[in-house]
Amino acid sequence: MHTKDEVFTKSSFHIKDGTKTRFWEDTWVGDKPLKVKYPSLFNIVRDPHATISKVMATRPLNISFKKALVDNKLIEWLNLIARIADVELVEGSDYFNWNLTKSGLFSVRSMYLHLIDTQPPFLHRKIWKIKILLKIIIFLWFLQRGVVLIKDNLARKNWKGSQKCIYYNRNETIQHLFLECTFAKIIWKIIFFCY
Repeated sequence: MHTKDEVFTKSSFHIKDGTKTRFWEDTWVGDKPLKVKYPSLFNIVRDPHATISKVMATRPLNISFKKALVDNKLIEWLNLIARIADVELVEGSDYFNWNLTKSGLFSVRSMYLHLIDTQPPFLHRKIWKIKILLKIIIFLWFLQRGVVLIKDNLARKNWKGSQKCIYYNRNETIQHLFLECTFAKIIWKIIFFCY
């Protein structure tokens, strides 16, 4: 299960005036939110939801803590200040960048593919327990992973041939070829009837 923090490490905010980005909770400097990098500071800050513009409106920074900064907390605070010392706010709106797509825009597909790649393979384990020939299990595993070299996967690898199914005027995808195509359904019935 992915936490909200893990999901937001796949995104970042580009800072302009700092009004739309939260100082502690959003990823705007480095690859993780400051609350993840400096948890002992975040746990004692008075306003954990403050925006960057609010925090950086004054020098020293407009942050107050519930407890005094001593020992390791003071060292972390000095590290944090050094980390953001070069940040200057400028005119314009902050904007969000989704790091899993080239365009920087969020897409459900990119999130889905990321989750599939990072989730424990529970479905894979079930496939391996089916009592059928090993070569069929391996083929089902390839199907489930979406790595069978059919026309749409070949096209992603710069293959220049037609992506259409030879029987229908639809693109040859795993979904079409193995589940929707009438000829495929007939072949599946024959395979399971004979087995």
